[in-house]
Amino acid sequence: MFKPTSVLIVLSSFLFISASYAQSPQICPGNLTLSTQAEVDAFKCREVGGSLTISGEDIVDLGPLARLRTIGRYLSISDNTALNSVVDAFPSLTTVGWGISVYYNPNLVTFSGFDALPATGDNIDFWFNDSLARVLGFGSLQTAGWSLEFGGNPNLVSIPGFESLQTISSSLFVLDNRSLPSITGFNALQYVDWSFDIVGNSSLDSVCGFNDYFTLSEGTYTGGGSFNISENGSGLTDPTTIQDILDAGPCPPTVSPDGILGPWGVPDGLLHVYGTGPSESAAQDFPVPSRLKVTSVWIRAARTGAPTDFYYVTLRRELDGEVLGRSVNVDVSGVISEDEIFASGEWVEFALPTPVTLRKGDYFVQMERTGPGDQSNYINWFTDWENPLPDHAGWVRNDEGEWIMYDEILSDEFLIMVDYIK
Repeated sequence: MFKPTSVLIVLSSFLFISASYAQSPQICPGNLTLSTQAEVDAFKCREVGGSLTISGEDIVDLGPLARLRTIGRYLSISDNTALNSVVDAFPSLTTVGWGISVYYNPNLVTFSGFDALPATGDNIDFWFNDSLARVLGFGSLQTAGWSLEFGGNPNLVSIPGFESLQTISSSLFVLDNRSLPSITGFNALQYVDWSFDIVGNSSLDSVCGFNDYFTLSEGTYTGGGSFNISENGSGLTDPTTIQDILDAGPCPPTVSPDGILGPWGVPDGLLHVYGTGPSESAAQDFPVPSRLKVTSVWIRAARTGAPTDFYYVTLRRELDGEVLGRSVNVDVSGVISEDEIFASGEWVEFALPTPVTLRKGDYFVQMERTGPGDQSNYINWFTDWENPLPDHAGWVRNDEGEWIMYDEILSDEFLIMVDYIK
């Protein structure tokens, strides 16, 4: 599979400037390189006149870049071996004169945080990031000034964060992402100028995110380059035609429209929530990237036995802290409440009678039970052992009433999703 090299050629000509820029005013001319966490921590610029390159073995946190508003040329994030997540690192960034390149970050799992960015002048590229699972947080992006590219990311499972994107000024490439099951979230797309290539994604069974685009174009491809959807999963015809996309229809509704808060992975394990003893209660902490009004919390759960009491969840700023919101009761029999917790395991909605406003920061979903329960009749809360948000984890209460991390070695996440309104 080919890889466009234009961005790499440009990047190779960057003038690298030392960290002495940190002493400069908020407007920093020229090209800058951050190669250590110390340099990231010392970053003071609101505007970078040239390109900003972030590449270093010990860089783990890009949070200090949150004040950055303008990059004159490229933003390059590459070869950061210790970087696990980029979450809301660029909330103030409104201008990228050229493009964004994310390459060769072997441990990067989650990438988000460009919600203020309306356009780029050049490519947006994600290539060869071995652990990358989700690309989120481009909710305001309307124009990709050149190509939008995802290639050679073997663990990529979700790219839902482009729901406002209208124009791709050159090409769309989705190539050789072997774990990607579907492409959603491109409902606003109106124009792709050149090539439209989705090739070699062996798990890809749905491209429903482009149904509206091809409906708008009346079943034709108007770009001047190639149209190629082939060598993907068994759920797609090979090659896939525009008529195939139209026949499959639009994507079904999703729980979290832009995916910021979940789901966080494929469940590998589960925790028994009895209602007595060490597992009488469980909780999941999660980050809120920007102000949200939460209307429902969804839990991936299964039933064991026939518990007859109710489960509900609360939203809190800290474990056992003030209750910010309480869901309705869900009874596992399905007789009283509309939702039921099945033995086979399903996503279960815990609706909030009154929406709860959460501001940026960390919060907890705490699961409660109205009765004492027993070890024959309980529910199971599914977990994900491959935690994409390393600073967050599931929690359980021990016999002494203390909260402990569910598994400090594996840092398990309990699987949650959140319905919300921005």
